[in-house]
Amino acid sequence: MRIKPYSTTGIGSLPHTDPVEASRAVLETFDIPFWPQLPRLSFMEGMVAQYSEGMPFIRTDPEKGSVWLDDSGGEELERFYEGYNDNTLIAVSENHARGLYAFLGEIQGRGFEFLKGHVTGPLTFSLGLNDANGRPVYFNEELREICLMLLKAKVRWQAETLRPHAKGLIMFMDEPILSALGSTTYMGVSRQEALRLLRETSDAIKASGAVSGIHCCGRAEWPLLIEA
Repeated sequence: MRIKPYSTTGIGSLPHTDPVEASRAVLETFDIPFWPQLPRLSFMEGMVAQYSEGMPFIRTDPEKGSVWLDDSGGEELERFYEGYNDNTLIAVSENHARGLYAFLGEIQGRGFEFLKGHVTGPLTFSLGLNDANGRPVYFNEELREICLMLLKAKVRWQAETLRPHAKGLIMFMDEPILSALGSTTYMGVSRQEALRLLRETSDAIKASGAVSGIHCCGRAEWPLLIEA
């Protein structure tokens, strides 16, 4: 299927605090509807927290607005590996995405040419999630890979969830942190590794049957994105 020229859609995040109102606004406004992310409604709908479920060692404190990894003990890592394969689906629960579940309720019984979903990109996720010492988990090679595995499983689940309602799917990686790569804060992020993470996530999106896109709300290294 081809997307009609000049079709409109949206990034995903909306200022609403009512999930049904947000969903109806999307459906009434855009050619290609998308499920609304509502960070003002709940901390759990923020970019990192929303996709953190299923990550080994994940800890959240919504009252403090904090999400982090505490790998000080336990068998969570082993259980993750034992339960994971290339077809694993890891859901985003209603507690983390009330906008998604309200949207699904609003589109029941309707059919669309295209629907759009979104997933936090692997760089933004792994650089935005810290360990117990405040260090981004990106700089732990094993945890960085697990972040990628988790996000690919979220992509597959999201595609399976949206597919019954549309002939075609679009899924964007949201990567605002790309505009900061190369700064002193992220000097340890290699271009080659960034390219690999973006490619693998994009490949997972395409393997799920969706059109892959990317969103970066700032100046980015566009040759890197085009190459990816």
